Amino acid sequence: MQGADRLGAEPHDEKSEVKRNEALARYDAHPGIAIALLAVMAFLFIIVVYQFASTGVNNATFSSRDMRVVGTQNPLIGLLVLSSDGKKIGMVEGVDGEPDGKISAINITTPSFLGFGAKVVTIPEGKFRRIGASVQLSVTAEEASKLPPLRAH
Repeated sequence: MQGADRLGAEPHDEKSEVKRNEALARYDAHPGIAIALLAVMAFLFIIVVYQFASTGVNNATFSSRDMRVVGTQNPLIGLLVLSSDGKKIGMVEGVDGEPDGKISAINITTPSFLGFGAKVVTIPEGKFRRIGASVQLSVTAEEASKLPPLRAH
């Protein structure tokens, strides 16, 4: 059997061998492309997992003070937060309350590039109000971006 190098291999001629080698050479000539694609895919996977984990966990958690005051998840958690100038600020992540049940502040997660560097800021009572399925702040987007973080994500 001409051209059968391996046990069970199909016989082949020189032309098919040249074509095969040319095809393999195209893949071997650019290994950086495959590595770059794998790196990008891994990076995107990490971002998706991070976003899922941080969003899913943070929107469903409370401080111990929240649990004493409310007992169940507050309906404000997860609502979109808009600034006084109509810009999207973030989402309500948590609600701080007093022993008498009064809401004293909301904690909002501000957006960031690809989910990295997001921060949670506290908006005190009197600086927000619920309007339908969103929360309207009495501060501008610029003022909200300058608030100190409660904690970084």
